Amino acid sequence: QVAVATNEDDAPQAQSYVETQAETFEEEKEEAVVAPEEVITTGPRSLIGQRVAVEKGINAVLGTVKDYDSETREWSIQYDDDELGEKEVLNRVQLGSAFKLYSKHLADNLKAMWGAGEF
Repeated sequence: QVAVATNEDDAPQAQSYVETQAETFEEEKEEAVVAPEEVITTGPRSLIGQRVAVEKGINAVLGTVKDYDSETREWSIQYDDDELGEKEVLNRVQLGSAFKLYSKHLADNLKAMWGAGEF
């Protein structure tokens, strides 16, 4: 909607409406701006939220990539099992192995379900 002043008495109202709309637009624009950390599709931070598996003894322990430290170039992993403690830190080689092990874990589970006739 656009307010059009039809006479001199309406001019302040029309100006006020335009200013209000401009302020509203600016507020909505500021709210719509997404911080660079929130939506990242490439780079080391794009791996945050991905699932991994890390070998602990003879078992594979599942977890999630929670954070990336650009100074140390390492990713923090939070395990699903709270008994394993806080986060563990992995470098890029360890993280690559963790992704590979998680993929193997998924494939093995799928194969077991297929063999059990669950599909």
